[in-house]
Amino acid sequence: MNALAALTGALVLAVLTPSALATPCFIVTLTGTQGGPTVFNGQAGAGTLVSYGDDSNSCAALKLQFDAGRGTSMRLSQINVTPVELSAIFLTHIHGDHTEGLPDVLALRWYLKGPKVDIVQRRRSFASRLSQ
Repeated sequence: MNALAALTGALVLAVLTPSALATPCFIVTLTGTQGGPTVFNGQAGAGTLVSYGDDSNSCAALKLQFDAGRGTSMRLSQINVTPVELSAIFLTHIHGDHTEGLPDVLALRWYLKGPKVDIVQRRRSFASRLSQ
């Protein structure tokens, strides 16, 4: 009888409690689209913020910044994201238009007392370098 009461209680609880699974979300935000060394009024250097999470954390469980071109800190602030919130920074390649904003992002992160951040650089294989 105790097993039947426990099962009934579990079923009632399951029906009356909202689903424990939150809806997942994945958001891609361009933080800059300017390519090359030329500066154009209002454009920030290359950068993309990828946010992942679910409804329970406002899609903010993981924030990955891909490239940090000129103006990245400013663009992040416009969408209410501080450099402290970044889980990692990925650099697709080491050109100025993809890295010029990195010192600003890191300095602001240090100023705001954020933890160390992982910076990941893609490396080409030895074979691909030989073929160039």
